[in-house]
Amino acid sequence: MSYTSLTVAPPKVGKSMLALAEAIDRATGQGILTSYTREPLRVLYYRRARRQGLSAANALSNRPG
Repeated sequence: MSYTSLTVAPPKVGKSMLALAEAIDRATGQGILTSYTREPLRVLYYRRARRQGLSAANALSNRPG
């Protein structure tokens, strides 16, 4: 089983820290956030650098209609 998640929030509220904690939780199987231990999973953590002048909020607010 695999899935993809998306975390959306204002700047500087800890999204990257949450993503790292979730990745560590799943990769170690220790249940750091959930208290449930399970078999460790393979994790891919990809941090995409934001392009200058482009943000999701601006892209959504500039849509026609």
